[in-house]
Amino acid sequence: MKIRKIIAALSAAAIACAAFSGCAGPATGGDVLSIQEGKTENLALNAPAAMGERDAAKAVDGDRSTAFCARSEKGTIEIDFGREVTFDTIVLREKGWNIRQYHIDVLIGEEWETIYIGDRIEDLRYCALEQAVTASGLRLIVDSSNQVFSISEIEVAMAPKSNNQGFRVSAYVRTDLMVDGSLYDPDGGVYLDSKFLDVATELNFLGCVNLDGDGNIVLTRTQVNDAGEEESVLMTDDEFAAALERMRTYIGDRDVQLTMTIGTPDPDTTYRAMTESRDALIANIMDFAGRFGFDGISFDWERPQNQDQFNAFSDFLIELKPRLTEAGMRLTLAWASWGVNMKPEAVKTADAIEIMSYDLFDQYGNQASFLESTVQAVDYFLSLGYDKSQLNIGIPYYGRPVDGGAYWPSYSDAQYQLGRYDDTDSEFVADYGQSYFNSYQTVMDKTAYAISEGLGGVMVFRLELDRPYDDPVSLTKAIGNTIAHRIEGGDIHE
Repeated sequence: MKIRKIIAALSAAAIACAAFSGCAGPATGGDVLSIQEGKTENLALNAPAAMGERDAAKAVDGDRSTAFCARSEKGTIEIDFGREVTFDTIVLREKGWNIRQYHIDVLIGEEWETIYIGDRIEDLRYCALEQAVTASGLRLIVDSSNQVFSISEIEVAMAPKSNNQGFRVSAYVRTDLMVDGSLYDPDGGVYLDSKFLDVATELNFLGCVNLDGDGNIVLTRTQVNDAGEEESVLMTDDEFAAALERMRTYIGDRDVQLTMTIGTPDPDTTYRAMTESRDALIANIMDFAGRFGFDGISFDWERPQNQDQFNAFSDFLIELKPRLTEAGMRLTLAWASWGVNMKPEAVKTADAIEIMSYDLFDQYGNQASFLESTVQAVDYFLSLGYDKSQLNIGIPYYGRPVDGGAYWPSYSDAQYQLGRYDDTDSEFVADYGQSYFNSYQTVMDKTAYAISEGLGGVMVFRLELDRPYDDPVSLTKAIGNTIAHRIEGGDIHE
């Protein structure tokens, strides 16, 4: 790929802390490569650390089985590096999931400056700085928590540059918005920010290509009827070709691949197509993808309902993969991080897994939180036998109400109430209450984690929901700037 301009205490409080999950429980997330021994130095390891008069050495001893346990719901752990050190990455690990708000200050010269603000730490939080800082001290300041908290480890490092020149940024775009010109229509003066394509390596054509039980490809699009309601209607080959031409005009001479997402009807119909009509379906997919010049295909089956259906999907992919390889096309699968049970041979067929790391609500009602939708999601797919290089972490460019309501506000609509560090917005659309997004900083953290862990890339859903690239908190800019800083050969727009 091109990398584009792109803490244990003996007091009663400490005993109470040990009585709940705050001082116990296994860590998750494996080794973070930027802090891993042999990769880079952990600058905080065994450095003098304290919370007031209390020694906080267990927060920097390199042992994740120990923890410094606080005596209240707020507090500051201060680390003295003893010299000026330069770093761009801070990894925080909490025992128990109690912290609700925190920030990180560093000592530059004689002044303390805030460089990071976050909400949850939980088992693992990867804090990525946009640029390296040089400081002689660091403070982790816990502003609020559910109850007394404990920190098992604070790690500080200068992340080594990755050599993963093939790091992927896969971006979904709705095809029907290309058809009606509402997304990109140069003649009508409608433009999707072209600078997005200096970051994206692949555009995924979504929402028009479907299959039926007889193995045919069926083209549909969404339109608004006279009653103001959305409905699905058939689309002609000519309409699809025109939408594809608009997309290619949008890409221009950039090296961006085009992927065709194949949607599926109800599980029983999809099962019939992949069993009784398998030969016809494979032939029709190859003909359609070749005729329209796609670089790859993707399947979005949400989802097989039983093992027979998983087996049928597996067998279908095993038979399809050689045909795609012969034609020089890639195979991508979109999966949520639960209930996947493919045959081992089918696991190997996918060039990429688009992890749908969103619409997953944690205990606070937050969708797409860092731990659940990134760390745990990756661990899940690795447990199934997938390779790190196959995995793309999904990043939503939309929010969800924390009560799980059926509303999906776009990041571009909410941005005027969200800042660099703000994942939540208590005022956006009063009828739906507080909504949870992924902020600029959270997107940086997820991208940096993907790079550090050696994953295949990230995936965004959907590109057109972002702010313009030149906006200071464009999410695509967050991805691009992170790649530029952490992968060799990166360059970005100034």
